[in-house]
Amino acid sequence: MSFIDFQVVKQEADIEAACSFLQLDLKSNGRQLRGRCPACQSSTERSLVVTPDKGAAYCFSAKQGGDVIWLVSHIKGTSQKEAAHLLHAQFGGAEAEMDEPSAEATVPANSAREREINPLPYLRADHENLIGLGVPTETAEHFQCGHAPKGIMRGKLAIPIHDPAGRLVAYCGRDYETGSLTFPTGFDPSAHVFNAHRIEEGELYLTRDPLEVLLAFDNGVENVVAILSETITATQLKKLAAVMEAKGCASVDWIA
Repeated sequence: MSFIDFQVVKQEADIEAACSFLQLDLKSNGRQLRGRCPACQSSTERSLVVTPDKGAAYCFSAKQGGDVIWLVSHIKGTSQKEAAHLLHAQFGGAEAEMDEPSAEATVPANSAREREINPLPYLRADHENLIGLGVPTETAEHFQCGHAPKGIMRGKLAIPIHDPAGRLVAYCGRDYETGSLTFPTGFDPSAHVFNAHRIEEGELYLTRDPLEVLLAFDNGVENVVAILSETITATQLKKLAAVMEAKGCASVDWIA
């Protein structure tokens, strides 16, 4: 069986969609979905609990829980690797699978060999929350970002992050009220510079908040990037310097 990237699969597979795929009979109870666990053949209608906004599930009968991959593994009685392949076959594209890596070839997900992921097709560029932030639909469409109604970024502004070559490698979620950023498990924001793949020759501006990149673009300032972390790191500086040299940017101004 080929290697499969669990992080990619978890971005592809919404846990509520997985519940439908598994034909689970669950009833809504506030922020949760509850029902019998068919794997444990439980008699109580509250033994299996799914919390969509956390992308998590828990089985009281089995006294175990986990993410969407765990849920499929538990219900189907398979390994988590087999469950990930099932989810990828149902919800994913071609990028999650690759040849099984050798030990020496295995590298962290945020390394130079980071794999491209598929865009999230359900993001709402025209959502009222984006309008409230001052982000017009046209700007959101340009950056391919939007309100996430489901998935691990549920209830947040989901913003795609690309590597300097323009490959989509992750999404970050920005809270509408606090402005805090969340990232997929295993993704290191301190190794990335948001919008670096769009840098052009001329004056460059650097900020921390990706929302400022969107707002600046909407007001005619396009050469803006965000570091996504509290302070700029050596890795970010190296990547930024390489792109600036390639594009002919002589200087960068910190505007945070």
